[in-house]
Amino acid sequence: MIFYCPYSMLKENYQDLPAGKPLIFVDASGIHSREAVKFLMDKGLNGMVANLAGGLVEWERDEMLRVIDRSGQLSGPCMCQLRPVKKKK
Repeated sequence: MIFYCPYSMLKENYQDLPAGKPLIFVDASGIHSREAVKFLMDKGLNGMVANLAGGLVEWERDEMLRVIDRSGQLSGPCMCQLRPVKKKK
């Protein structure tokens, strides 16, 4: 199951997360998902939440994704400078 909840809305909506199931939080770089996991652990969800360190960008770089959408691929020297890859004509 995929549950979409931007980090900015988590504090208002964390009670809506599926109860009693382990949850893995993912974002592009792993920064916001790490903060989300810290927040949820403070709310007592220890052992039920985990962060995908490095985010989807690192998974893609390490070829861990089974399906890669090249049309949405990002590139840049660091996380703060990621931009969509321009298609060659």
